[in-house]
Amino acid sequence: MDKIKINIGDGRLGWPEEAPFDCIIVTAAAPEIEKAWVDQLAEGGKLVLPLVVSFNVEQLVKITKTKGKLEQKHYDYCSFVPPFTGSEDLVTKKLKFTLVGLVFLFALAYLLFAPHYWLCISHEGGTDMFLIPVGQKIFLSYIHSLERTPVQDVFLLQGGQIWLYEERVKSHNAGLPAFDQYPGSLVKTEDWLIFRGGRRHWMNIRCRVGNAAIGKNILTIGKTNHELYYRYPEQPVCLFVVLKSIL
Repeated sequence: MDKIKINIGDGRLGWPEEAPFDCIIVTAAAPEIEKAWVDQLAEGGKLVLPLVVSFNVEQLVKITKTKGKLEQKHYDYCSFVPPFTGSEDLVTKKLKFTLVGLVFLFALAYLLFAPHYWLCISHEGGTDMFLIPVGQKIFLSYIHSLERTPVQDVFLLQGGQIWLYEERVKSHNAGLPAFDQYPGSLVKTEDWLIFRGGRRHWMNIRCRVGNAAIGKNILTIGKTNHELYYRYPEQPVCLFVVLKSIL
């Protein structure tokens, strides 16, 4: 703790007395990239900030300073507190600083103690874990081994178990159910033949991953595709659920 220095002031001005910095992190929504931040950034340094890109919309931006030039990378949208200005009185600043501290403490407690669903994949090299938001659907896609048509299983995590919400197929012969499972329904769309419901669930799911030619198993969480056939080619894996905090 003796190496930590604190300066209370207008963050838009940076801290010229301690510059240059290898990394600058801005924790309030920035209407623009302040010149002081860029000037106080060391060569090869990085500036991370929530930049206001339109009315009430912010986006996380990383800026890298290389040979005097700035390289920007834009990431997910976010929401931060508005910036403090030099015109605010000391009481208002202290109040806002206290509120920010409380928000930080609650966020930290949430990360440390609130249980979250994690989808775990046990494989020959160990176990990988994927954080699953509440209500997030998980898609497990693969190619039908006989008919070479796509199959997509849609799962939800609930009560420490993996629930099959629906199964989507394009095959019309091998390996398909002959009747609806109650409670459940059969839905036909332009793209899929869907078997929905049935209340089937498991503590774990064991399967063998294929490769790029056979199986081509892909796990999709949100907008991210995890190519299982590339990570665990031709390996037996086990999918199961764990409830634990983020940190």
